[in-house]
Formats: sequence, C-alpha cells, structure tokens
Amino acid sequence: MMINTNYTKTLFICALLGLGGCAVTPDDNEVDPNATAESTTDSAPLTNASINKKTGKHYESLWGRIAAGYELQPSVEPERYAKSLAFYQRNHKHFYRLSYNAAPYLHYIAEAVEQRGMPMEIALLPAIESAYKPTARSPKSAAGIWQFIPGTGKIFGLQQNKSYDGRQDIAASTEAALNYLQLLHDKMGGDWLNAIAAYNCGEGRVLKEIRKNKAQGKPTDYWSLNLPKETRGYIPSLLAVSAIIKYSDQYGIALPDIPNQPYVAMVETNEQVDLETVASLINMPLPELRYLNPGFKKVYVGAPYVLVPVDKAEMLQQKLANAGISQSTDTVPIAQVESPFDAGESPFTQLVAAQTHEVQDGETLRDIARQYQTSTQSLAVLNKIDRKAAISAGTVLQIPAVQAATNQ
Repeated sequence: MMINTNYTKTLFICALLGLGGCAVTPDDNEVDPNATAESTTDSAPLTNASINKKTGKHYESLWGRIAAGYELQPSVEPERYAKSLAFYQRNHKHFYRLSYNAAPYLHYIAEAVEQRGMPMEIALLPAIESAYKPTARSPKSAAGIWQFIPGTGKIFGLQQNKSYDGRQDIAASTEAALNYLQLLHDKMGGDWLNAIAAYNCGEGRVLKEIRKNKAQGKPTDYWSLNLPKETRGYIPSLLAVSAIIKYSDQYGIALPDIPNQPYVAMVETNEQVDLETVASLINMPLPELRYLNPGFKKVYVGAPYVLVPVDKAEMLQQKLANAGISQSTDTVPIAQVESPFDAGESPFTQLVAAQTHEVQDGETLRDIARQYQTSTQSLAVLNKIDRKAAISAGTVLQIPAVQAATNQ
C-alpha cells in the first residue's frame, strides 16, 4: 500500500476567503466563519487496487476505471454540453497533452476521489483547471493542478513560502481540493453541480443566486442560476471531457492510454533529507524527482515526504531507515508493487516520440519548447538535463510524443 500522510486539520473558513481552486475572484463572496471541513479519509492509506470499488470490476485502463465511477455525466442531457463537446472535437490533440501531464499523478488522484465516495468526474477537474500541469498559474495567482489562489490555499492548510508551495504539491493540494469540494457539497445541500460551480466562482456567488431564485420561485439547480460566464462554461467543459474519455472511439479521438496502476508512492522522510539526497539514494535523475514533487521550489529543501515511483519506494524507505532518517513508528510498510511500466520506462519516457531536435547555435530550451508547443520542464525531464542550464549547439533532444503528435 502507499503511505498517506494525514494532512487533515480542522479548517476554519474565514469571512471573504471562500474562493475555490479557480482563477476568478468574486467580489461578493460569502463564507460561513463557523464552517469546518474534515477529511473523510482520516489517515487511512490509499490502496493500489486496480478494481473500481463501485462496480467491483478490474480495469486495465485508468480512463476506464474513472469512467465507470461517473455520477454526473450520465444524469445530464448531452445537449447541455454540446458546444463544449464540439470544441474538444475540433481541438482533439489537446488530449495528448492532457494524458502526458496526467500520467504520473492521475492514479493517485483517482484513488483519493474514489476512497471518499465522490463522483469520479471530480478526478477530471484538474483537466479543466490546469490540464494536470502542476506548475500552471493563472493571471489571478491561482496555482497548481487544482488552481488554488493564495488565500484559499492557506485556509486549507497549503503552506506557501520561498522554498515550498503546497498548491503545487500533488498530494497536499489534492487533499485540500477534495476537502473543499466536500465542504461545498454539504453547504449546497448535496448538489454536486452547484458545489463544483462554487469551486469555480466562489460559494458566495452561488449561494446568492440560489437565494435570488428561491425568492422568485425559480429552480435552484446549476442550469437555472445566473452565474459568471466562465462558470457557465465550467461544468459543460467537465461533462464534455468526461464524455470524450468514456466514448473516445465514438467521438473519433485517440486517447493515449494510462495503465490502471499506481506510478507514485509516498515515503515519509521526517524533514531531514533534501530532494538531491533522495534522488541519489534511489539512483533517480533529479529533474524527474522534482517533476514528481513540484511543490518544492528548491533542490536543497527538507521534505517531510516525497513522491517517488512505486518500484523505488521500498528501496528509499529502507535506505532512509538505515540512515536513521525515516520515522520508525508511524510509517506504513509499502507493499511490493510492480511498476506498470517496463524497466527503464516512466510516464515520461512512455510518451516520448522518436522525433528529435538538434540544437542550433543560439537556441535555448525555451525556444525549442515554444517550437514544439511543449514546456521547458518536460524537455528537461525527458532529456535528464537542468532546464536552466545552457545547451550546446549540436545537442540532440527528444521531444514528448504528445507534443510531437500535435506537429504531425
């Protein structure tokens, strides 16, 4: 099993800071200062099962497992999100990028969502928020795959300082986002669509529109509320992405597969080890370890836990224990789990194309990233180089397959 550190705290929601994980800051946001949110998972470890807990079926594909847990998409007429479907069909290559970004993290997210009994469409919310890019930032300072703004991040226990940004930490931000979504679900009387809308534009705006509709004798469902333009397109986008993932063949969209097995495991380090030491202990390229732990802005930072590939977790735990670094009483043993990727592969190398690029004189990594519509981080991870280092003319770089596909 994977180790799961308990991030849960009693979360006191302060007035005027009820904005969710979105880039929109409502002016009339309202929050109950007495409300609290507690994790429904407590400190129970996430499992490595590839079986959907609702259907009891085994799924080879993680997309299939997620689709089997849908609760929102089947209950809404396709006409409601037809325009969003058409948009994604015109921009179908977006799903290559999406799959590439999600590959290392999606199983972890899906497990957390499923364990709480939430609709599995919620595991796809980062597809709308950030395309699963941990370093994504909005013009209004939202960050991470769940797009928390600084204030809301702090309310939900996401530390932010010069060395670390919990909004970009996959494990911490996922815990915080699910805590917040559950809180919104409860405050919206069990209506998931209104809860997700509130995550986008703020619960104050949604509650205001609900009160207004009630006073006028109108329905109070999401489709009947007068919400901001972005929010009116937010849920249709989520439903459209959900439908395409479930019926990709029918929509003529080639969806890169992600194995329904964990890629990352969490290992506690007791804050006495930095990322460079961890990378050395498990013979892992530092850029790839940093990719899995994007919350840490610096290499030399004490980490209370790190995410590592499952096939390296036991090795790291043993070496930390031998060095007297890991916690000897509170850690949960990591089960032997076979990596879903072939030896020497990872979600990064699995999606690498045969296409290469020879660096020309004067070219920078940023120039090449722009040319192939990828990121400097992706190029650095895939080529095992420092993204800030100069690259010499004549160097041959690999280009991510999802990006190469968009240029064919």
